Amino acid sequence: MNKIVSVRSEMKSTENSPEVPFSQDLMSVYFRFLDVKSVLNLNEVRRDMKAFLKVFQSPYVRLSTSVPANDADFRGIMETLERSVRALGYGSDKVTTRLLPAPPSLTRDQLQAIPMSPTTLFYLSLNPANLRPLVAAGVHIQLGGSLVDRQATPEAKEFAAGALCNLSANGANRPDLVAAGVHDQLSALLINPQTTPRAKQYAARALWNLSEDPANRQRLVADGVHITLCRLLDDPCATPEAKQYAAGALFRLAEYPANRQRLVADGVHITLCRLLEDQNANHEAKESATLALLHLPKDPANCQRLVADGVHIPFSRLLEDPQASPEAKEAAAAALLRLSKDAANLQTLLEADIHTQLGAFLDDPRATPNAKKYAGMALDNLLEYTANRTTFGSILLSFHRFLFGP
Repeated sequence: MNKIVSVRSEMKSTENSPEVPFSQDLMSVYFRFLDVKSVLNLNEVRRDMKAFLKVFQSPYVRLSTSVPANDADFRGIMETLERSVRALGYGSDKVTTRLLPAPPSLTRDQLQAIPMSPTTLFYLSLNPANLRPLVAAGVHIQLGGSLVDRQATPEAKEFAAGALCNLSANGANRPDLVAAGVHDQLSALLINPQTTPRAKQYAARALWNLSEDPANRQRLVADGVHITLCRLLDDPCATPEAKQYAAGALFRLAEYPANRQRLVADGVHITLCRLLEDQNANHEAKESATLALLHLPKDPANCQRLVADGVHIPFSRLLEDPQASPEAKEAAAAALLRLSKDAANLQTLLEADIHTQLGAFLDDPRATPNAKKYAGMALDNLLEYTANRTTFGSILLSFHRFLFGP
């Protein structure tokens, strides 16, 4: 605590120095991209604090007047900023110091006139006003090229992925990014063993953004984005947030009917089932995985493959899960109904005791009327199958229809 007080006192000594415009909102956005954990040497912080205004002013003033900025300046600023905030002991959600000037809003002509590095473009992309002009100036092509450039450093690729992540947050930019093949370059970054975990997280979020546009979903699957997203889900070094965005993107891709057969043919359902058992995956990732799986049986051509690969198991577990929402359980019951309509699946479903879980679900007071209807119809399919083979099954079917109707 004494260290923090001393540093704050040092900051006050600079209050009468010239300042450039600051933005508190920018700080909350910028620090989402930082992993602020450690406290470094206090002498370094004091030295950095004294240099702040001098270091910050020059490149940003030059940039705002359309004079080319040096990439080394930006790297130095970012490093100085990160060191100082770490030393102050602030977390990424508790930053109160105003250290970084707001990115200037530049016109398309200004952007085209300035040679931009990935670091500069990442910084400029933090200003929402710049997102359309940046893409209109074609910087996404340069950034995408950086992702697959063998000479680019991992740090440069991280800034490039971060900038593309920001650019893809603007819905108007997404058609341009996909038309330029940026999704292919983001996919390549995901499977590059030299890619940093933070860069993978940026890339996954960018692909999640691109998948939000229904017009992009068939193109993304046709170009194999789902395969690299699955590889990310299996990556032990990927952050929980990266897996969350990857699963969310796969959910959106599975929503598009024309994609479902391709997703199953390429084994996406198997990866999603593994994610449900991943102890490091967060709740949001598992929820997206479940929703994606629930879409796949909507194509009847997928049903045999899904049962053969055991997808009915997580569906039945969802019916028993006390934390699952009534809507999720309704979707699971509907999925089991679809699977039970294929005669080739019935024996496997019976061997997995699905009929017992469906029967128990009919007593669930939280189940919606539609969920119970779907579960009852699936149970009918299973019991009718047994009735055709045993007298006992025929008795069970008659009793079930007496209780719940034909």
